[in-house]
Amino acid sequence: MRIFFFSDWRIQELELAEQLLRSVAPVDVIVYGGDDVRRFQVSSGRNYFSQLASYARYGLLGVIGNDCGPEDRLVLRAPGVHDLHAEPLLIEDVGFIGIEGAICDGERNSIGKILHPESEVRAHLDQARQRLGEAARRLVVVSHTPPAGCRLDIGIRFGFSRLGSEALKEFVFTQQPALVLCGHCHSRGGKTALLGEALVVNGASDDVNPELARAALIELEATAALPTVTWLEPPARLRGPHIGPRRAARLAAYGITRLEELRAAPLEVLKAIQFGPQRRLVLDSYLRACQENCAIWLKAPQLPSPLLFYDVETGLASCDPLQLGTPEPWLIGTFDGQTLRQWAVPEEHPGRRQAMYRDFLAYVEAHPGATLCSWSGRRFDERSIEAGLARWAPSLLPRWRSLPKLDLLQALKKILVLPLASWSLKEVAVWCGFRFSGDLDGFEAGLLYEEYRTYGEPLPVETLMGYNAEDVLALAHVMQYLLGTVPTTSGSSISSPYPGRGQPAPS
Repeated sequence: MRIFFFSDWRIQELELAEQLLRSVAPVDVIVYGGDDVRRFQVSSGRNYFSQLASYARYGLLGVIGNDCGPEDRLVLRAPGVHDLHAEPLLIEDVGFIGIEGAICDGERNSIGKILHPESEVRAHLDQARQRLGEAARRLVVVSHTPPAGCRLDIGIRFGFSRLGSEALKEFVFTQQPALVLCGHCHSRGGKTALLGEALVVNGASDDVNPELARAALIELEATAALPTVTWLEPPARLRGPHIGPRRAARLAAYGITRLEELRAAPLEVLKAIQFGPQRRLVLDSYLRACQENCAIWLKAPQLPSPLLFYDVETGLASCDPLQLGTPEPWLIGTFDGQTLRQWAVPEEHPGRRQAMYRDFLAYVEAHPGATLCSWSGRRFDERSIEAGLARWAPSLLPRWRSLPKLDLLQALKKILVLPLASWSLKEVAVWCGFRFSGDLDGFEAGLLYEEYRTYGEPLPVETLMGYNAEDVLALAHVMQYLLGTVPTTSGSSISSPYPGRGQPAPS
């Protein structure tokens, strides 16, 4: 059975869902995991769910989310559309069971209009299973709320919390469904996990960035141990320097969908989209960089010397409302070109945290004249250490503030063009020839720490220290490589659209 699944389509374009669906159609069934269901009733006579349902053999199944209203259930009663919470459904030998809204436990997960307590959900699940009967040899649960126990239920908007349902978790272990489809927790959207023998898929799309649209093709085979999940990529839009979603949309209205077309666009179009001479210079350089797979300098770098590289590990910025958005470090790593040093104090112990910052500052001061260098584009590492010092060792703040610091990403983006769609350290470092040993990212690292801090989960300190060490070493590698690409004949600035180029990146 081929299932097209998406959820929490709050700000994404409805037409994009249809484009993604058409890219894999025909499918057997479409599943929507809830929230903003009202958006799909685009007019009194047109239901977009019904339109999508025409691509599926058995139509569209869905539930409403916690932010929906009771009246939104009507949107799921259109032709070709089925409200799974109101009635389970048997398709071939697969029984589909739905749970709408948030599954709450007292005050926990009790935000929204559609709320069901755990006790009510237990009874609902048992009743739905009985109604399906023995003909349902396999089960698929569609729940807006994730089950507990699978790390796909982390909420961070209103403070760090686990929002998963214990009742749904119990049902998974007792009834052993093949698949659980959920949403609700946007920070875990696009992730899968095993819970017992069941595969759990969180299909929530991002509710801040409309470009982060998540949809999956799930293939449920009778003979396979687990369903296969393929996350679908939205159609590529025009990308390049100074071209975000809004400018790309305006360019598309002028019929410009390729960078080469923008390069040759009439002056009145360039003026209309505020694409002046400097941006055209960067565009020309970017096209050249992509063609040659090389770094192009718009100006000669004026960087201090020597450089002392550092990187910090923290919790998640939005998890603690009292931190005002800047989490403090529990791990600091540095590299002076020869020796890697790290300080790690996971526990919030005043004496040990003070000692960590004191030792770190003493190490930096033992490198007189060195400039501390980080990579974030918004001085995140610098602000994080400032926040930690303000809490644990405010007397050390004057020493910290006197040290020279530089966010290398901020500095380089003004004078350097790379043939990359992203300036993330990982992407840039890989292009420069650095090889990472794992696939851990900053969000997952912060999530692990929040789980330790809030719930006492074991913290994989060695793994996170290895991740931090690679980031520091990668930063040093990037700078060594990029500075080796500076044209030796450069003056103080480079004005030509096609400046001298450096060596191509390693293949």
